[in-house]
This record gives sequence, structure tokens and C-alpha cells, in this order.
Amino acid sequence: MTAPTAAFAERIAIVAYRPGSYRLPDGGTLGRYFDPYRLAGGPGLLTETAAALADLLPADTEALAGPAMAGAPLVTTVSLHTGLPAAFLRPTPKDHGT
Repeated sequence: MTAPTAAFAERIAIVAYRPGSYRLPDGGTLGRYFDPYRLAGGPGLLTETAAALADLLPADTEALAGPAMAGAPLVTTVSLHTGLPAAFLRPTPKDHGT
């Protein structure tokens, strides 16, 4: 993929950027929010984003990791694009499932 363009960035912003007031789990607030689930809902844009991120990976990258849940669609798509294994990180271990 060639270098991302302003038009590409704008498409991502239109889909996933959300201005407004958002309360965080710790009680803090954000004046804007990037919603990765909205990005994941558009397979074409998600695939383009994964390709752009894959181009940024160092040549010696051996694996990908990202936050469980919100990061899973993007990390998985980059993994599919590159063939690299993926792992998902949780803030605390679960006592059930995987």
C-alpha cells in the first residue's frame, strides 16, 4: 500500500471518530472518542487500515498483540494480511473461557 493519504484519514475519521463527552470506567471523561467497532463494521476500510498498519511494521516483527475486545478486529485483520500470529491482552486475567 502507498502512504496513507488525507482522504484515507478522513474516511477513517468519518466512520470511527466521535466528538462529544464520554465517561471512562475510571470516572474521567474524554472530549472525543475513536470507536474501533465502527471501523470494524466496514470490511473494506478495515482491510485498508490493516494494510496501512502492516506497512509500518518492522521487518523483524514476529507477532502482533492488541487489547482484547476493541483491538481484536484490527489486530486479527493485520494478522491475516501479514501471516503473523496475533495475541490479545486483557487488563486482568479471566477466571473462565479463554
